[in-house]
Amino acid sequence: MKHHAALVLFLLAASATYGPRLSKSSVNGDDALMKEVIQNGLVKMPGWKYTLKDSDISDIIAYVRTLPEPPPPTAKPGGAAE
Repeated sequence: MKHHAALVLFLLAASATYGPRLSKSSVNGDDALMKEVIQNGLVKMPGWKYTLKDSDISDIIAYVRTLPEPPPPTAKPGGAAE
């Protein structure tokens, strides 16, 4: 479990490349939706339902719920937001 969870957390932390930064309000606080995404994946993220047990996924969700809100995006020179 520790190796799988560490890999998932690494992928979740790296998800800023492909999606929003994770925080306690990710997916509007909907734990069922977060579980579904972890299990089934998204376009650029594989699903983990054959690798992680429900208890592992619950642990990941509990961890994500401890993450603070990210700061608002800052504007890049030229007016575009990051």
